[in-house]
Amino acid sequence: MWETDGAAAGFALFCQVGDPSGVVELRRLALTATGGGQGQTFIRALLDHGFGSLDATRVWLDASGENPRAMRTYERAGFTLEGRLRRHWFRPALGRVVDLMLYGMLREEWESLEPLPARA
Repeated sequence: MWETDGAAAGFALFCQVGDPSGVVELRRLALTATGGGQGQTFIRALLDHGFGSLDATRVWLDASGENPRAMRTYERAGFTLEGRLRRHWFRPALGRVVDLMLYGMLREEWESLEPLPARA
């Protein structure tokens, strides 16, 4: 659970925690509100927890190939598009199978991220 100003603002799951590989997966990312840099701030907090507190060597996540907003957010946050699984994921809401995009970030990439600008 991610909070801003004492209120719930986002949610995500960390999977594979404690795996000997040091790889951690992020799943179920959700925000109560978007816009104004919320996504970048949320993802940075998740990365800081994954690499800092969980001592991950790599953090990865996936996104629907039909969610350009999420893909832009992940790429702006510093994730690298590592692959596309074509026609991989059935989306009941769409009634069809879509591509699944795989994104990853290594510890040294996280360490070299520029600080986020201060929010007003």
